[in-house]
Order: sequence, then structure tokens, then C-alpha cells
Amino acid sequence: MYLHSRRILLQKGISALLLMLFSTRSIAQNFRDTDFWETLKTLQCDLYVVEHSSPTYEQLNALAYLHNVLQQHRVTQTHKRFIRNGVQWLNEAAAAHYKKPYTQLTPQQRQMVLRAIVKETWGKQWVETILTYIYEAMLCDPVYGGNGNESGWRWLHHVPGKPRPSKALV
Repeated sequence: MYLHSRRILLQKGISALLLMLFSTRSIAQNFRDTDFWETLKTLQCDLYVVEHSSPTYEQLNALAYLHNVLQQHRVTQTHKRFIRNGVQWLNEAAAAHYKKPYTQLTPQQRQMVLRAIVKETWGKQWVETILTYIYEAMLCDPVYGGNGNESGWRWLHHVPGKPRPSKALV
């Protein structure tokens, strides 16, 4: 009797788990299909506010800079995973609020999602990390992939130190 009831419990538990997995499969599939880099680009555009004299988002090359950073062996796997997981969490938050990935939301909806996630510890830390990379892209030597045409330096009237690197040194 005990073995029989245990077997039934396991069968029902596995059935419930499979049902749950298959019922959420379409949402989970959307997260995988949502392009990681497109989500980061949209997020960076939402976070970087262009003033009348500041460089444009395109001039910063912030996405290319972040791509270069994530390719570096000196960046820990834990940090890379945090960036990647943050994109997934952002899309999950967007889906929870609006049933769409972040990139498919209106600018107002995206701002609401950002306001919601920064109330969470992970969200605040993740957004701060992405903002840090945007500012690094604005201020780095162009050899590292950001600060296209030295636009960030020109905007801030910054004179770089000498000698400047001729190639990326990381």
C-alpha cells in the first residue's frame, strides 16, 4: 500500500511539473528569442538621456563597448552571468507587467518596468552596472570600442593623457 501511494504521488508530482513547464514554455521561449543585444541596446537608449550638447547614443558606441567588455577574460564569469541574467530578469519583469518582452514595449511602458525593477536589490545593482558601462563608453579611449570620434571627450573638454594606447590593452 505504501509503495503504491508513493508511486501515485510521484506520478502526479511529475505530471504537475510537466504541465507547469509546458504551460509556461511559450513565455520562456520568448525570452530566449528576444535578442540579448537588442534588449541591451534598447535599455541603454532608455537610460542615456541626450542633452542638447551631449553626444548621441550612437556616438558613444556603448553597445560595442559593452560587447568588448563581455569578451574579456579578465571579466569574471559571475559578472558576465549577472549582465546576461539581468536581461532575462528585465524581460521577465516586462512580461509580468505587459505580457511582452522589453523591446516590444512603448517608451512609457519601458520606463514603468525600469521604475519597478530598481525597487528590487538586483534591479538597482543591475541598472547601476549598465549605467556604469554607458559612462565608461563615453569616457574611454576609442581604442576600447566606445567614445566614437572622441565625442565624450569633446563634450567634456577632456584632454587625454599621453601616450595613448595604440591597441586595447586588456
